[in-house]
Formats: sequence, C-alpha cells, structure tokens
Amino acid sequence: MVKGFDNPQSVLEKGLDRLNEMDKEILGIFAQVEEKLGSKILRVEKNLKKWLRLSSKDKDFTEELRKKLVLEYIQESCFWFKINVTNEQVVEFLNTRNLEAGLNFTQYLTLVNLKEVLNDITEGRMEDEEFGIIFLENIHQRLYNGIKEASPGKLREMEVPASKQNVLFDEISTLPPEFEDMDKYFKFNNQKSHPILLAMELVYKIMILKPFEIGNERVAFLIFNYILQKKGFPLVVFEGNASNQAKFRNAINAMPSEIGKTMLFEWLLSHLSETLKVQTANLLIKE
Repeated sequence: MVKGFDNPQSVLEKGLDRLNEMDKEILGIFAQVEEKLGSKILRVEKNLKKWLRLSSKDKDFTEELRKKLVLEYIQESCFWFKINVTNEQVVEFLNTRNLEAGLNFTQYLTLVNLKEVLNDITEGRMEDEEFGIIFLENIHQRLYNGIKEASPGKLREMEVPASKQNVLFDEISTLPPEFEDMDKYFKFNNQKSHPILLAMELVYKIMILKPFEIGNERVAFLIFNYILQKKGFPLVVFEGNASNQAKFRNAINAMPSEIGKTMLFEWLLSHLSETLKVQTANLLIKE
C-alpha cells in the first residue's frame, strides 16, 4: 500500500481541510473585490438618490425614458446577438413587426421575446417574483421561445449543436448543482448583501456556468437589471460594439481570479454609473 494512503480517513480529512481553505481563499477574493469597488458603489448610490428624487417628480417623462431605454437595449443587443441590422431597421420592425425590415424569422423571435421580457421587468410586472431556479428557467425559456437552433439564420456565427439549445431546462431535475448553489446564495444574501454587489455576483455566477453556455450573456444582463430594478435603478444598457465586448470577454477569460472578477465588476459598474448619469441629466434638462 502506498504510504500516503495508510490512513484513508486522514487523507479524507486533509482533503476536506483543503476544500475549506479554498473556500476561504475564494471568499477572500470576493472581499477584496468588494473593498476595491466600495467607493465607486457609494458614488452610484448618491446618483441613484438623485435619480429617484427627480423621476418621482415627473412620472410621465420617466415613462418616456423607460421606453427609450428598452429600445436602446434591444438595438445594442443586436451586436451581442450577431444580428446585422441598423437601429432604424430595429425601430421599423418593432413598430410594424414586418419581416421586410431586414430580419429573418429567428431574429424576429429573438427581438420580440427580448422586448416582452424587458417590458415585464421595467414595468414592474416581475417585481414580486423571487430569483431562483424556477425564475432562471422561466427567463431563459421566454428568451428562446419558438427559436429553433437547427435553423439559426444569421443569429449566430458560431458552431453550436442544436441539441444543446435548451437541454438544461427540459427538466429541472437535470440541472447541474451550480444552479441550486446560485439559488441558495441569493436567498442567503438577498437581505444581507448590497443590491449592486448581489446583482454583479449573479452575473458572475451565471457567466461561469457550464454547460449553460448559450445565452449566458443575455440571461445574465437581464438578471442584473431585474435585481436593480427592484431598487429603483433605470434600465442599464450594455453597449454593442467590439471594444466594449472585448473588455467583457477579457474579464470573463480572466475569471475566477481576483483580477478577472474585479474587471467584470468594474465593467458592470461603469455601465450602471453611465446610465444613471445620462438619465439623471435627461431629467434635469426636463426640469
């Protein structure tokens, strides 16, 4: 017998000790990330208070801004979804649902599904729904409702087996344990963690899930907004351009290190901060 395994119980205990150490190391990474971003989060909080004060004074104009942000979100998402259409074509399509606007049927469903979910989130119809496995399943299925990956059209330029499209959500019992861990994490931290940190943490957890690779971004970005909408934030739009996407990809590729997670959180915070800044300025002009 190999000397190192003379005492199997001892080996097991050492393994468990190492797992505990790894957990502490990961928690340490999270704490360092939060500490580095603390001042930025405080600035966002101050801007949120101004946004809430101004938006409460003019609800009609705030509703106009909401609709505008939903449209901008869909237009910017076309880049992420690899849908090659102009902003004008998107507006024409959403107003007329006319496929002659330059969209194939898969793209048609992609944008229609996205708009419906965005409206439900931003109009408060999902406010009472609790994040969890069922909620995550529902969001994913709604985004992909009717879309057949066997005929992806121009939606994706990457090679992905059609059978993988919704495989994780055919039966909840087939979900990997990471989904349950995410569910438990949210329930444990919902009342304890800062909502911005909680929202960013869920993006992180969704983005590193495997084999849940198809649609991670669009699901993660919507969950991010879903959490923050409950606190009164305006819809955060993620710019659709090569430079912005490259920054996001660099952060994802560097995770789960402290550097990678910090990069992701800073990227998310920059979009949140810019959204508050621009939309608050719009309200000030109107005032």
